[in-house]
Amino acid sequence: MGRIAFRDFEERGEEVARVYIAASLDESRRAEEALDGAGILYAVELEPFATMSVLGIAGRVTGAAFYVLEREAPAAAGALRAAGLGAGLLFEAEP
Repeated sequence: MGRIAFRDFEERGEEVARVYIAASLDESRRAEEALDGAGILYAVELEPFATMSVLGIAGRVTGAAFYVLEREAPAAAGALRAAGLGAGLLFEAEP
């Protein structure tokens, strides 16, 4: 399917889920490749998030948040995990 604008999800009137946040350009490209390869429609928005250190919160950075249709979230999470992108995964399928 591929990448679409977030507003296109809104126009569809379907629920979306944030499934992944990439902390780097490389992670973002790998996430796009994983979702494209799985045939999943997704949108990407820049969002701030906190980074952690051993002493606590280290700071805030901007990452690429990946959104998919809620009904496709389990498949998206599986594709991202299979691509070795578990660290930024925000969605966990129910057992």
